[in-house]
Amino acid sequence: MEHAKLIRDAVETSGIALDDRKIHSLALFADSVYYSNRLFNLTGHDSLEDIVRDLIISSIEPFKDLNVPRGTVFCDLGSGAGVPGIPLSVLRNDLRGFLIESSVKKTGFISEVCVKMGMENVSVINARTEDVGKEERFREFFGFAVSRAMGAPYVVIEMGAPLVAAGGFLYIYSSLEMENLHPDVIAHAEKLGMAGVGSGNHKNFGIGETGLLFIKKDHTDRKFPRRYPVISREADKIR
Repeated sequence: MEHAKLIRDAVETSGIALDDRKIHSLALFADSVYYSNRLFNLTGHDSLEDIVRDLIISSIEPFKDLNVPRGTVFCDLGSGAGVPGIPLSVLRNDLRGFLIESSVKKTGFISEVCVKMGMENVSVINARTEDVGKEERFREFFGFAVSRAMGAPYVVIEMGAPLVAAGGFLYIYSSLEMENLHPDVIAHAEKLGMAGVGSGNHKNFGIGETGLLFIKKDHTDRKFPRRYPVISREADKIR
């Protein structure tokens, strides 16, 4: 696959350690996204180069030095086409990822591509994230949670906090910086048991300096998460 070379060149440039098997897996994933996107609206990226650069490499680059134990369980909130959950599960195949997505069409794609890739460390949950957060078995179960395109930080924090175990973290792929977030977003995070980490301190957790990082400091009240429209309306008021 020609795009395997694209991935190999990109990871070498970014300093990401991937063996040939992992590069092949990511190339297969890129190929599946590209051709499935022709059949239905899976993602807005319509070229292999964009898929490799913007969906795959940008998903794993912040986690290339991730410092968590083998066997850590994480969740991907609103996984869409399996991003960033699948690339992360390839990068760290000693972890287990639970990919949460409400679209039947997209979870069907994720399940099929995981079978094709032979991935045994990924589970797919076809449900709304706020419903998963109410399930006793998943509350404060995950070592960390990630989200790429679920919504405003205010929304994602409330969706993710109930799922993350004490001492774990929530990482939001974002161009925003912690120091520039609205005070109400920081206050909301604290109410949910989360504490923001300044961009200069991400390295203490083996995470790249981009994006938003929140550490779970305390338990999240069981009244959270609320329904998405309620959280979203509050978020709209502080933009």
